[in-house]
Amino acid sequence: MKNSTKVSKENKAKELIIKELTKTKPKAKAKPTAKAKEKIKAVKKAVVSRYGKQVPLKPSIEVKTLLKVLIPLEGKETTYKAILNLYINEFKRNDKTTNGKNFLTRFERSLTSGIKDGITRDSVQGIKFNLLATYNNINVVPSKKFTTNDYNRRGSLNKEPLRNNSYTFKIVKGKKITIKNEVVINKTLEKEIQGFKESIK
Repeated sequence: MKNSTKVSKENKAKELIIKELTKTKPKAKAKPTAKAKEKIKAVKKAVVSRYGKQVPLKPSIEVKTLLKVLIPLEGKETTYKAILNLYINEFKRNDKTTNGKNFLTRFERSLTSGIKDGITRDSVQGIKFNLLATYNNINVVPSKKFTTNDYNRRGSLNKEPLRNNSYTFKIVKGKKITIKNEVVINKTLEKEIQGFKESIK
């Protein structure tokens, strides 16, 4: 009886070994082709982190249109109303609607938002519709400088100082306008943002 039990155990052990040896191995994952790798790169490049927000690398139509309108006005002080009219005309010329509920808000945000207030709003829109957060080597200078009293507690500019103003578009001398890629908040900017937040409480 003991011998039969011993043989039975040995047979079971052999069966387990055979099962393990003959077990079908999972298929190795196919290495991505060069074409697939390029697609992955393109997807990653399509979205970047600008100041802590994931936004499209390609600028929004609103920001692109505003830049197109402002470039011919470089160095010329231009009223808010005149810039808005040129912006609307450019949209219509490209068969784009100007009747959306956010149309005016996005224009105003793109024109007047800086890096500090754009980040302070803590939203994707604060960076996505923001000329200065999208492009390098440009500036939009209001003729009447905004004070902390011109902002609400969320970091958005109040309508009166925004609309009753003129703006001068400037390109840094000797520099080209380029799209900002991955941009992080450095310590200097972090301090400036904190100071801005404190001032608008």
